[in-house]
Amino acid sequence: MEILIYRVLGLGVLVCLPIALVLIIAPANTLLRRRLRWASTGFVGLGCLFVGWASSWPGPSTITLMMMSGGLVALALGAFRLARSRRVGQ
Repeated sequence: MEILIYRVLGLGVLVCLPIALVLIIAPANTLLRRRLRWASTGFVGLGCLFVGWASSWPGPSTITLMMMSGGLVALALGAFRLARSRRVGQ
């Protein structure tokens, strides 16, 4: 049952990944697009973190540790920038 949950979550990340990548690449001229960009960056980081964690069974290797570390950094950066994306003076 646990493997089925991992497969469904991994497939969901892979299906949504092209949308997130388009939102990251698209120009961000407005506040809404900037927020979508940072949310997409966090989503890609979360996906990388999850895939690295799911791939590390039975024990983590150097590659999966790097995936999880990079995903964690991208998720934290996306969350921080999304929280700080308010306009100054509003």
